[in-house]
Amino acid sequence: MSRRIRLYSVDITINEEGKPYLIEINGSNSGFDGFLIAYNNTSIQDKINLAFEEFVGSRKVYVVTRLVNFGQLPQGYLDKLIQDLLYFRSVQNIHTMLSQGTTGRMWARMRSDRPPSILGAGTSLDKLVELYPRFKKVMLNVADPRYVIPEEYFNDEPSRGIISFKKQITDTVQAIKLEDQDVLWLRCPTVAFSERITRGKQVNPEFPYDALADNKWFTYEILSREFSENIPVSIPIGMRCSGSAAIDEMLTRSNGYLFIRKPLLGSKARGIDILRRQDVEDYHRRVTQLERADSKDAKELPLELRGISELYVARALSFELSLLGELIPSKPVYCMRTSKYHYGCIRTLSFIEEDEHNTIGVRFLGAYWRLAPVPIDGDGLLWERYVASQSQGAFCEQVSSDDIAIAERFSKDVLAAYYYKSSAMPGNRQDYEEWEKNYWLAHWREQVPFLRYGKPWNIFLAEISKAQDEALRTKQQAESAGFRHNPAAFLTREQVIRARLPDLIEEPHRIVIP
Repeated sequence: MSRRIRLYSVDITINEEGKPYLIEINGSNSGFDGFLIAYNNTSIQDKINLAFEEFVGSRKVYVVTRLVNFGQLPQGYLDKLIQDLLYFRSVQNIHTMLSQGTTGRMWARMRSDRPPSILGAGTSLDKLVELYPRFKKVMLNVADPRYVIPEEYFNDEPSRGIISFKKQITDTVQAIKLEDQDVLWLRCPTVAFSERITRGKQVNPEFPYDALADNKWFTYEILSREFSENIPVSIPIGMRCSGSAAIDEMLTRSNGYLFIRKPLLGSKARGIDILRRQDVEDYHRRVTQLERADSKDAKELPLELRGISELYVARALSFELSLLGELIPSKPVYCMRTSKYHYGCIRTLSFIEEDEHNTIGVRFLGAYWRLAPVPIDGDGLLWERYVASQSQGAFCEQVSSDDIAIAERFSKDVLAAYYYKSSAMPGNRQDYEEWEKNYWLAHWREQVPFLRYGKPWNIFLAEISKAQDEALRTKQQAESAGFRHNPAAFLTREQVIRARLPDLIEEPHRIVIP
């Protein structure tokens, strides 16, 4: 298989004039459950299967829905440990964290039920596997991803992080050796901390494609030139990552009355706020006052900047920051279930095919409306009338032929531009994270005026160096304690559960490795 394939969903909205706007791009974990609800059939599964058949022939598609380990985690999980420890601290006592800076405030508020990783797979995927045998659900050993393990032999849910064989499975189980031409579709938590996958063709490599798609601000940044009129005017906020000048520019460019704040990374619609223009204007005044109070001769960083160093070193800034942008309401859309008009957004699903000459084509598979849970004229609050997320109770409705035409043309243009731009970015975890760190470092110096002076900037860099030393000591302590063999040797039992590490296979000796 010389060609490469990618699967993306693009969320858009269409206003009353028929103009499309980009909301976000979603990668390999793109949900497509709403198609079943909206159309009451399996047409999207049929289209997905047909697309894979044309792209990869009769080969199986291994759908990785679970990460596992045989008793030893790779070195990369020491990096995840640093993230998780920072997260645990923020959840335990938000006031303690606030006294040190704003580190962890967003995590504590919105992510207390999950660590910084992506959850996978839904019911539409189960239907796809049920209908078409080419799709096989498997597990991946994070320490040795040269093979996959059929999921069918194991219980559906782990117990305290341990996954066991089904009672009726009494013999050994043969793992499946991956060949270069095998297809891997990752519908699982991030594999960033795993050993590098060197066999098989990944439907969506995490770096750079999914990593960029996961970050709404980066998505907007790389598409801003081509789609300046179709992207809501937005800035990243939190820990003063946008200065008063950037906020003022956003307010000048936007005539909107309502604005929306949402986490940079996907959060299943948790952490979303709807703000009125006066709220943003007040925020602008306060940031302006903070900048005026800054002193280039200060001996320490302002409160709002003190937590940056830990997040920066833990590669977790994007978990803490938010995207603030103008709210673009959709045109009113009729909901069959409520007999009322709602605001909403359209979820589109598409394949990208890249041939051996690096020429790409985008195949549009379909779209459906996600409608806010409360009608436009209902008694709900702003959030309930404007935010349309399926995980938060959105209605799923069919899309008219006219809107389908708009959605197809726009999403294909967006994905083509996105893919070309992304292909120029670093393609492995280490280089990508280095690029991301350099990006944020330059961004803060540009946005916080007094960091342009030598003394404050040196203090800022010294704090980062101090955090790097602390992280290194923590990793060394964890390694000495045997964390990678037994996480409970370094974490509490509760922390081990909340970290959601790869599940430990109870009897790994029963798996025959090719």
